[in-house]
Amino acid sequence: MQRLSCSAIRAIAWLTLANLAMAQAPRMAEKPTASQIVQRALDAMGGLSVAERVHVIKTDEHRTTFHLADSEHSQPPYLPDYGGVTQWIEVSGPAFRADSTVAAATGDQVVTTQIAREGWQLTRTTFNGQTSPSRIRTEQVRWQFGNPLLVLLAASRRADLRLLPSQPLYGIEHQRVEFDDRGHRVTLWINRFNNHLATVDILATDPWDMFWNEWGDVTQRVIFSDYHYEAAGLHYPHQWNIYFNGELQEMRSVDRLTVNPDTASVDITVPEDGRPADADKSKWDNLPLGRADRPIVEIAPGVVQIPGNWYVTLVRQPDGIVVIDAPISNGYSAKVLEEASRRFPGLKIKALITTTNYWWHIAGVREYAARGIPILAADQNVPLIRKLLSSPHTLTPDSLQKSGGKPIVEGIRDSKTVGTGENKIVVYPIRAATAQMLMTWLPESKLLHTAEMAQPLGPNGSFLFPESLLELQRAVAANGLRVENVIGMHMSPTPWSKVEEAIRAAEQHGENP
Repeated sequence: MQRLSCSAIRAIAWLTLANLAMAQAPRMAEKPTASQIVQRALDAMGGLSVAERVHVIKTDEHRTTFHLADSEHSQPPYLPDYGGVTQWIEVSGPAFRADSTVAAATGDQVVTTQIAREGWQLTRTTFNGQTSPSRIRTEQVRWQFGNPLLVLLAASRRADLRLLPSQPLYGIEHQRVEFDDRGHRVTLWINRFNNHLATVDILATDPWDMFWNEWGDVTQRVIFSDYHYEAAGLHYPHQWNIYFNGELQEMRSVDRLTVNPDTASVDITVPEDGRPADADKSKWDNLPLGRADRPIVEIAPGVVQIPGNWYVTLVRQPDGIVVIDAPISNGYSAKVLEEASRRFPGLKIKALITTTNYWWHIAGVREYAARGIPILAADQNVPLIRKLLSSPHTLTPDSLQKSGGKPIVEGIRDSKTVGTGENKIVVYPIRAATAQMLMTWLPESKLLHTAEMAQPLGPNGSFLFPESLLELQRAVAANGLRVENVIGMHMSPTPWSKVEEAIRAAEQHGENP
C-alpha cells in the first residue's frame, strides 16, 4: 500500500479545516432593501402598527427662528425670534394645527394659528393685537415630510422607494433611501446602528411661498435628535433643527408630548369658505401690480411710484429708465417692466438699483438679470445678490434659468452717479447704518429714496425704528444733501421735516413715547 507524503497529508488537512470553517461560518448578511431599511426605522419608532395606536400627537414646544431674510447682514449670526408653540398632529389625516406666540426681534408680538388638511392650509395672524383676515392657500405638504413618523409611513407606501449609497453623517454611517411625492424629492438618513431616522432632506420649490419661490430649488434639511419613549410605545425626537439651503433657520425643542390627547375642543379643519377658486392666482409670480387702494402716481416729472406691500420707483432719464427695487417675485418684476414700457415707450431699462439685502426686496432681481439689465447694489450686499442669481431653478425654470445669461452686478462702495439731466441720480451707501442700505438722491427734485430706513408704519403713520432715522439723518448730513421730500420702500412722498420731528421725539421719549 502506497503511503502518502507528509506534504500531501498537510494539504488534505488544510482543505478539511478550510471546508469545516466555511461550513461553520455565519452566512454574510445580505444587503437590506430600501423597504427593509424603512421598516427598521419604523420599528425603532414603535412599529408599523404605531399608526393604529397613535392617532394624535400633541407637543408643547419652544422654538427659535432666525431671520435669514432680514437681518442686519446676510451672513450668520442672524437675529432670532423666540416663540412658544402648541401643535396637534393627526397621524391618519394627516393634518395639523399649530398655535404660536412669538416675541419677534423687532419687539413685536405675533400670534399665529396654522391649520392644514386635505390639500388646504389656513393662516390667521394677530400682530401687536391687530388680527389680519385669514388666508387660505394650497397646503405646504412638506410639513408632512418634515415629520419623522409621517415621512416614514409615507416612505413605507411608496412603490418608487429607492436605495441610495450609505454616507457618513456626524461621523456615523447612515443608510439612505429616497422617493418623490408631489414635486418633492425626499431623502431619509437612517442611523445604521440604532435605526433611528436622523435626518430628512426635502428638495422642492414652492411658488406660493415668497422665499422658496425666489430661491428656486430649495433643500430643507430637518435633523432629529433626543429620542424619547412615549405612551403607546412611541419613540419620538424632542429636538429638531431645520436648515434652509444649508443655513440654520429654526430650532424646535419639545417640552411636553401627549399621545392621543382629548381634541374635542380643538378645531383642526380648514373652512371651505375662503378657499381660492383658482389657487394659481395666489402664486407670488401672479400677484397683480400695485394696490387697488393706492394708484400708481407720477410724484415728480418723470418719477413714477408704484405702491404695494413694497414700493417700486421708475425714474425716466434721457437715455433710459432706472428702476429702484425689485421686490416680491420675478413675475412681479415682469409686470413692472411692462408698466415702464407703457408709460415711457421707446426707452430701455438701463439699470436696476437694489437698496437692501432683505430677501423680499430682492425677490425679483432674476428677471432683470435675464434681460441683461445691470444691477446696482451696496458692495456688502453683492455676494447675496450673486448667490440668488446663481441659485438653480431647474424644478420650475424661470426666465434666467432658461436664458442662461450672465448677470451684470456692480457693487457701490462710495457713491455712483447714474445718468444726466433733471433726473440725474446719485446713489450713496448708508455706511453708518446697522443694516447697510443704498439711498438714491435726485438732486434736481431734492427727493431722496431712503430704502427701508424710514418706515411710517406705526400708529397714525408714525415712523418705526428711530435708530434707522438717526442713521439716515447722519448720512444725509455727511453727503451734504439738502432734502425736501423722502420716499421709500413703504412710503409715498413725505416732507423731510417729518423725519427730523420723529428723531427729536425719540430723543425725548425713546422708541415708545
